[in-house]
Amino acid sequence: IHYLLARTHVTPPSVIVPVSAVMLARRAEYDQVLERFSTAVMPLVDYELEADGSLLVTNETADHYRYFDATPMAEALHRWLDEALHTELRGELDFLVRYQDTKAAMANIIDMPDHLVDLFIKIVTSNGGSLSKRKREEFVMLSDDEVSALEGVVRRHMLGTNAAAPQ
Repeated sequence: IHYLLARTHVTPPSVIVPVSAVMLARRAEYDQVLERFSTAVMPLVDYELEADGSLLVTNETADHYRYFDATPMAEALHRWLDEALHTELRGELDFLVRYQDTKAAMANIIDMPDHLVDLFIKIVTSNGGSLSKRKREEFVMLSDDEVSALEGVVRRHMLGTNAAAPQ
C-alpha cells in the first residue's frame, strides 16, 4: 500500500502514512474484507494441497483476479487511510514534537550525548516519570539534582504532568 501510494503520487515519496498500524489495529475488519473476496473466488478455483502444505492451482484463474469487484477493499482502504491520516499520523507527529521539546529542555539543564538523552527519555517515560535506582547506574555522571530536573522535563513534555516522580 505504501508503495502504491507513493507510485501514484498520492503521498510524497518520502512520506509513509501509518496505514499499516490502523490495519493491524483493525485486524478483524481486514480479515473480513479479504474473506469477502476469497469467498467469491474460491469456488471457481480448482486446487490440490501438496504434501508440504502448499497449494497447487490446477485451472486457469487469471480472469477471476483480473476483473473482480474491489469496491469493499477500496472502501475499507479509504477508511483505514482516513484514520491513519487523522489519528495515527497526528499522534505520531505530536509525539515527535513532544520528543524534540523534551530534548531541547534537557539541553538547557545538561549537555549529554544524544544516545544518553534518548536512553534517559525512554527509561523515564516507560517507568512512569522516574529513573529507577537500578537504571541510575547508567547516568552516574549526573547529580541527583540534575536527575530530578531531567525527570521533571520528561514528565512535563512526554507524560503531560507536572507531578513529582512516584516514590
